[in-house]
Amino acid sequence: MSLCEGLIAPNQPPKAGPPLLVEPFRENGALTSFSISHSNTIAAPPLQCIQKLMDTSTWPEWCKMTPRANITHTPPIADDTTNVPELQALISRPGYLYRGVKFTADVHMDLDPAKKTNTAAELVRAVERFELDDGRTGYRLAWEYVGLPSFVSCNVRVFEFIEAKERLVDGELATEAYGWETFSGLGSWLQRSLMSDKLLRGYESWGEDFKNAVESQMEAPRG
Repeated sequence: MSLCEGLIAPNQPPKAGPPLLVEPFRENGALTSFSISHSNTIAAPPLQCIQKLMDTSTWPEWCKMTPRANITHTPPIADDTTNVPELQALISRPGYLYRGVKFTADVHMDLDPAKKTNTAAELVRAVERFELDDGRTGYRLAWEYVGLPSFVSCNVRVFEFIEAKERLVDGELATEAYGWETFSGLGSWLQRSLMSDKLLRGYESWGEDFKNAVESQMEAPRG
């Protein structure tokens, strides 16, 4: 099932609001402050979308907000690392994210390639497929910020890529892409009061960049 069904509207610009569900993807009870959520429609199948996000080697090509990821730990891949064969086939590729991977992301909150704001330490909590009640398929990727003690900051970012109800004019699948980050810990209250506008601009850029990257890849000639 989707964790954001009915909570994030389709094609919703980034907005701050009450905390959205992230409990399956963290191991502590840090007090949540708020979430930033967003969504758009991508002219590509859901599997193509999650594959693009999993492949950190492509981030410098399209992502202004976090243009670089450095994988610092890759646990052994087991049968239960993800829950479906199509994802199991992807996670063995170099630079791909899967459950248990640790990585650092260079964050450019000002969207300036010359100005790195900070480096965030992250732990991937899930790469999985799910089904909706109406039979549509979705894929989910979630990671948790682990760079500080959880009582200070424990943010979780979740992405869901869901098969759109209507196909494209050529009959191909499209994707309803949903994303949210829930901010927890004492530092989250400061983030909301001082950084809300900057965070919203960052997520708006991320959504546009990701959509353009996936759709451009779909339009590229296939040899």
